[in-house]
Amino acid sequence: MAKKLRIVFNILSALYPVVVFFLLIVLKLPIRIFSLFILIFGLGYLLVSALKGKQDKKKSERRVVLFSSLLFLLMAGSFITNSSIFIRLYSFFVNMGMFFLFFSSLFLPEPIVYRFATLAQPSIRQSITREKVKAYCRKVTVLWCFFFIGNGSVA
Repeated sequence: MAKKLRIVFNILSALYPVVVFFLLIVLKLPIRIFSLFILIFGLGYLLVSALKGKQDKKKSERRVVLFSSLLFLLMAGSFITNSSIFIRLYSFFVNMGMFFLFFSSLFLPEPIVYRFATLAQPSIRQSITREKVKAYCRKVTVLWCFFFIGNGSVA
């Protein structure tokens, strides 16, 4: 059940702008009903993930789950205010979250893009050109930071 809920949550997160447009603009669903759905779904996901988190000791996975769940709960603030501003700002919050994740990794010995690269190709860590790859990945991480700033501004 938790795995199915996680799959649905990830699909809805990726399609969130399309879902919002379709439900609020095309179908003219009231904001409070949409917000209530987000609140119930976010709480359900948070509870299922918290129960799984006790069994699973991965801190990074728990942080992602917590961030995603709290983001959905924040969006449910539209239920209280009956305003669509929180719903519209979801993409902005996601982009700023990703920006802070990538930006903060620049202060670590290995930026996040380098970590992704070594996950895809573990032999990089033992390579002679490891430092050059790390420097290149640091530049790519900076470019991603600019992307998230620009994308968040448009959102």
